[in-house]
Amino acid sequence: MAFRGSSDKLFTPQNGKFLGLKQMLAKFDPVMQKHLALAIKDDTSDHYCKKNIQNELIDLMSQKFNDEIINRVLKAVYYSIIADCTPDISSKEQLSLTIRIVDLSLDIRVEIKEYFLGFFSVSDSTGLGLTEVLIELLTKHGLEISNCRGQGYDNGSNMKGKINGVQKRILNLNPLTLYVPCGNHSLNLVISDSARSSVKSIAFFGILQRLFTVFSTSVSRWKILIDHVKILHLKKLCDTRWEAKISIVKAVRYQVGDVHDALIALSEIEGCNPETAHEAITLGEQLKNFSFLVSLIVWYDVLFQVNIVSKTLQEKDTDITQCAKLLKS
Repeated sequence: MAFRGSSDKLFTPQNGKFLGLKQMLAKFDPVMQKHLALAIKDDTSDHYCKKNIQNELIDLMSQKFNDEIINRVLKAVYYSIIADCTPDISSKEQLSLTIRIVDLSLDIRVEIKEYFLGFFSVSDSTGLGLTEVLIELLTKHGLEISNCRGQGYDNGSNMKGKINGVQKRILNLNPLTLYVPCGNHSLNLVISDSARSSVKSIAFFGILQRLFTVFSTSVSRWKILIDHVKILHLKKLCDTRWEAKISIVKAVRYQVGDVHDALIALSEIEGCNPETAHEAITLGEQLKNFSFLVSLIVWYDVLFQVNIVSKTLQEKDTDITQCAKLLKS
């Protein structure tokens, strides 16, 4: 349930956590009970239940969290920045900023900790524009760029560029800010480039994409698939995250006969248009192709190992030595 729900009225369904907690407190606190009774009757102008007070409380809590994070970063002195850009649902570019420190406050052991500072709207996603935003945000939070010791981004040219990229511009300001590209993104690029260099690999994943498309176009077609393929379901291929492709490869790898039967059932259904029937029959024949079946086995084994490495790279306790061994294997 959201802090603010779909309703702004007290004692109504789905009115959010804020009003819900007030209602719960009113059951045990006579003062709160009286206050809510006045608010319902509009006998008081300051009832502190509407969206403005909720937004103010969220802002105050956010500021309190940020202050605590910055205090910890300042105590650690040195820090690294991790940033990434992505468009939101309104097509506005959003910059996420995370600060990484070595926490020396623990008596037992030293820990590396990461703190998320928030999403920030950016209008210029060039290397210069993003650098200016990052410096502005660091300055706003009282963090000196001279104490920055590392920077981590993806492999986009605007981020990793050796001349005009963010990492180079930050290095110009402080030569001690070592740039480390995202390990997962680098791994995905290696696999992606490897796959694109092979005609058979391109054809193989093209068939898998067509399989998903032919069934996902309508609810009735998807039901045919579900009726035949009952354990592992087909999922859409992801262009950027290659380890995510293992879902559809695994589904076809272990249920290729069931998927084939679903295609035949689709082609024979009454009222099926000729184009769909032809596509289903063609895909059914391609599933029986020796080259496709070999690719299915090989790519499943490859992606299975890639998935293990990818998950390990995301674990907070992993280290470079462990990841290097996995990549070599």
